[in-house]
Amino acid sequence: MDIVAKLKERARRDPKTIVLPEGDDHRIVEGALRAAREGIARPIVLGEVREAPGINIQWITPEASEKLDEYGERLFELRKHKGLDLETAKETVRDHLYFGTMMVKLGDADGLLAGANHATSETLRPALQIVKAAPGIKTVSSFFLMVVPQCCYGS
Repeated sequence: MDIVAKLKERARRDPKTIVLPEGDDHRIVEGALRAAREGIARPIVLGEVREAPGINIQWITPEASEKLDEYGERLFELRKHKGLDLETAKETVRDHLYFGTMMVKLGDADGLLAGANHATSETLRPALQIVKAAPGIKTVSSFFLMVVPQCCYGS
């Protein structure tokens, strides 16, 4: 069994709610549909609501969400010591990366997956400001897994 099959099997045993803030990208939507179909995650896609009959995906448009004010107020509480004012906090959570990160922080999602349309620094900034690194951790990192067929470059 290859690494991807092992990861999927593990995910099926305990599927997590994963927010995908880049819902305007067709690759993300296709991935969410596939994850839901395969039972490896309970996707929440941020962006314009689309129809996916028979597939269990939650769609949220952050700008129209009933949680927008709550998330803005909570972001303000987390960042006011850095000079963030309430109005700016409420505007900031309209950004899908910040909205999704607030979902994780407040327990509305188990994790967030992003980076298809955003640089690593853009993706990590909300996480470092809102979720923060564990105490004592000074360096953070990201990774991606690329699986290629057997070829002349190695296995």
